[in-house]
Amino acid sequence: MTTLLVIADPAETIVQVRDRLRANREHDEDLAGVIVLGEDGRLLDDLTMTELYLADPEVTVDDLIGPPWPVTVTPEADVQQIAERLVETRHSSVVVVDHEDRPLGRILPTTFWTC
Repeated sequence: MTTLLVIADPAETIVQVRDRLRANREHDEDLAGVIVLGEDGRLLDDLTMTELYLADPEVTVDDLIGPPWPVTVTPEADVQQIAERLVETRHSSVVVVDHEDRPLGRILPTTFWTC
């Protein structure tokens, strides 16, 4: 699991989020998307790099929030549960959240397969 998460606020523009991704370029192997948090710190969405790439640069993150919804697990999830979530949803990563839906990290296939 990586704890390197790029966080976005719903009111930010796509340009602002892309600038933040550029600032984290040296960690690109750990970046599968951008976590969108509500004011209470809870997970609202997990925007994929494709969604961010295809979006109009001037729209806000809030305009992109919606299906497909993030794939999440709690820290107690075992390897089989995580694998099942990845296979059934065909997502490229799983967001690990606490019991209040606050993100703790992300499991990527590259880190998952080394378990």
